[in-house]
Amino acid sequence: MKRSLLLGSLFLTVFATLPVFLYAQVPANTCGALGPANEYPVAFTCTPVAMNTNGMSPSINPGGCGAGNNDDAWAYFVATTTQTQVTYTNTGCSGFLCGLFVSSVLHVFDGSCGSLVQLGCDLGGFGIGSQGTVNVMTTPGNTYFVRVQRWLSDANLAGDLCITAIADPPVNDDCVDATVISEGVHPFVTAGATGVLTASCSVGDTKDVWFVYTPSCTGEMTVTTCGDADFDTALSLLDACSGVELACQDDAPGCAGFTSQLVYPAYAGQTYWIRVSGYQGESGSGNLTVSCDPVVWYSQGSGSAWQPIWARTPAGVPGYATFAPNASVVVQAGHTVQMDISTMHLKDFTVEPGGVFDAIVGIDLYVEGDWTIGGTYLPRTSYVQFRGGQAHSIAGAATCSFYDLELAGPGDLIVQADSVHVFGSLYLTDGDFNANGKEVVLRSGPAATARLGPVEPSASYTGNLRIQRYIPAGITNWRLLSSPVGGATVNQWKQDFFTAGFPGSHYPPFYSPPGSGILWPSIRCYNEPDPGADQQDGFIGPSGVGEVILAGRGYAAWCGDNLNTTTSFVIDVKGPPNIAASPLALPVSYTDTGSPLVDGWNLVGNPLPSALDFSDVLLGPDVEPVFWVFDPVSGNSIFWNESSGIGSGQMNGNIRSSQGFWLHATGPNTSTTVDESAKINDPNGGAPFGGLSMMQPILRLKIASGLNQFSDEALFHFGAGDPTYDPADVQKFFFSHAEAPQLWSRSIDSVDLALNAWGSVDQSFQLPLFVKAGVSGSYTVEVTEAVTAMSQACFELEDLLTGARVELEEGVSHSFQLASSTAAEPPRFMLHVAPRPEFLVSVSPMFPIVGEPILFSSGVMPGTPVVWDLGDGTISMDPQIQHSYAMPGNYTVVLTVGEEPCELQYQEVIEVSSATSREESRKEELRACYQEGALML
Repeated sequence: MKRSLLLGSLFLTVFATLPVFLYAQVPANTCGALGPANEYPVAFTCTPVAMNTNGMSPSINPGGCGAGNNDDAWAYFVATTTQTQVTYTNTGCSGFLCGLFVSSVLHVFDGSCGSLVQLGCDLGGFGIGSQGTVNVMTTPGNTYFVRVQRWLSDANLAGDLCITAIADPPVNDDCVDATVISEGVHPFVTAGATGVLTASCSVGDTKDVWFVYTPSCTGEMTVTTCGDADFDTALSLLDACSGVELACQDDAPGCAGFTSQLVYPAYAGQTYWIRVSGYQGESGSGNLTVSCDPVVWYSQGSGSAWQPIWARTPAGVPGYATFAPNASVVVQAGHTVQMDISTMHLKDFTVEPGGVFDAIVGIDLYVEGDWTIGGTYLPRTSYVQFRGGQAHSIAGAATCSFYDLELAGPGDLIVQADSVHVFGSLYLTDGDFNANGKEVVLRSGPAATARLGPVEPSASYTGNLRIQRYIPAGITNWRLLSSPVGGATVNQWKQDFFTAGFPGSHYPPFYSPPGSGILWPSIRCYNEPDPGADQQDGFIGPSGVGEVILAGRGYAAWCGDNLNTTTSFVIDVKGPPNIAASPLALPVSYTDTGSPLVDGWNLVGNPLPSALDFSDVLLGPDVEPVFWVFDPVSGNSIFWNESSGIGSGQMNGNIRSSQGFWLHATGPNTSTTVDESAKINDPNGGAPFGGLSMMQPILRLKIASGLNQFSDEALFHFGAGDPTYDPADVQKFFFSHAEAPQLWSRSIDSVDLALNAWGSVDQSFQLPLFVKAGVSGSYTVEVTEAVTAMSQACFELEDLLTGARVELEEGVSHSFQLASSTAAEPPRFMLHVAPRPEFLVSVSPMFPIVGEPILFSSGVMPGTPVVWDLGDGTISMDPQIQHSYAMPGNYTVVLTVGEEPCELQYQEVIEVSSATSREESRKEELRACYQEGALML
């Protein structure tokens, strides 16, 4: 509201009813004579209006700035801002040399005409064009008065009065006062803006306003003034108030008026600061528009991820993709994408039904959002990490498979797929992994057993976890087990193998000795305080299948699917995983029963779903630094001594997941604990649960001599790999002692190998074997491992220098002379390998008569060499033949199957009778079979 002017009732009535500036602006002779025509305009830019003293007379002498009681002119204005600049410019005068010496005196007043309050004055410069300026603080809506006189003269003075509103700084003038915005259109004004910063893409753009923006999506933000501002804008994006400039754009192509537009990756929940400024200090107004759109790359065909097979729409023009944390990937139906790079960082990862994503190089895949598999994801040995603050989900296919999987947080993860299978390690670094009632499985197989890695304090697991332990084919025997989950019962083990000798087992009344009434429980724990003098006395069976498997307790379980041997099988338990956020105590005790040989023995178990490094198990002072496990293959307990670092059998100092083991206490200080730091990534999937490495189809050859202690080995694996050099092979490393012998083989593509993983033996072949001596003398090549390999193949070593040929089996050796000067080329030996043939002989009838057709069948696999010698001079190479004999007699039939070095023979005597004698023989046979109450042919 304008302030009242004490100018008389008539003026007030007229002023209140007439529009502003209805009249041309002219000055008044006195303050009291001011009316509507004497109000001068206020603008943000100088708008000169004439203000002359011609015809005026003196009214007052306000004092200051050389003022006097001279002819003066009056005007007033209504303020629009908190600062106003009043400028008077001399444009004309009368009198001698006035153009050189004329000057004006300018005053600005507050108050009323009857009670003026001087706010400021200025004695202007001399001459035409000189100015006087007064800057005053004003209140928007209030009226202020202006007086102009000629200095020391009543002569005419002509000039222009300019009243300029000094714009107030915008509310978002400073970064700390940035206006909070979301996606949408936001008006702005930079008039009156201040600042000292300049953008990297502009010049002198210190006048700025600020906005603070948190995207609602992860994708791509667009910040623009394109064609929507009345001055030359510049846009800057920062990561914090006065922080690092992330992006800058001045003049965007296609944007009128030198306006701006920038595009930058957006992350939901992350805050950005937007600065709007003007090139070279320009200011004005406009609209800032902010949008956020997801970035999704859709496969358009099959191929490598780095090939131009992507588009931003489901059906688009194929091109190259830019994989970034703000971008998502969708492999569409019918497409197979191979990931042949080491690292990929994405928002969401989706494979649609019918699509395939093959992580062929074992990539590291970082996911900021969700994982949805409707098709096929082949994890190979890849590592998938969920990271970032937003919540994550695993959804899609019935089973989602991973090798290594990590929740790095801080966002939580929820499982929505039916099941999640982990084949390597599950890492929980930050956030909560919520199984959500779904099946989450740590898989175990012949090559590896998955684990739950160290769980960090800020991470957690909600729900059940199924943990497997693979038992390889081999020996039916005792195995020491434990449970890495809470709440599991003996009944879960009952579901995996046959049980007996306790309530609820498959066969509860199992007694030993039979009929003794003494139960023989097939699952047992150990009671250390038992007073029996025999170590076996401490074993006790479970009370029933509902008995809870205690964390840290070990159990002995007799398991296998046959009396002496077993096929491979999997033992698993399901429940909340044991996490040692604080140390877990193992149930170790010491009881002095007077039998030192049995006192202090404790059967404990690994309580965590991971292998443990025994050196990180905190043992009580009276607990020996040794642990024992039962080896089903050797039938004996094997050990690891942590103090000496020596172990028997296959022991390496690590305790497998789900492994029971023995500890021995010698006194009462038995407190033994384990925590998350003891976990180690040792993925061996079998030993010592069945001796996996002893069951491998390996031929191991060792070269040694009596000349010194040195030796070398060459290994052949007839299960993994192929004849060419591949990842299953191990190259020969020739760094050695100068006096050491060396032994190696070579792949068919000429790579020297220490381990030659050839693959299965399905046909005969030869492998060169090279030797090199550091000292001249006698050497021996010995077969140190071959039993499993010989189940599918036969081996013969040929000395190419002497011509000697030796059939190989475990323990066989061949000695030879070798000079240190002898070159390794050509090879000294040739290893001959042939598949071991299988056959099932049938001869029908077994007692033929002269001239009767006989069917001889070898039952070999197709392609196996066969030679029949029928004993009457007839030779045949057919797997199955029909033949008759012309004369009665006994004929020795010899079947030769296979070829060197795996040529096997079967021999049978065929009795051919005359017709009369054969009939008598038949009567006797029939009579004997009938007497037995059955017909036997």
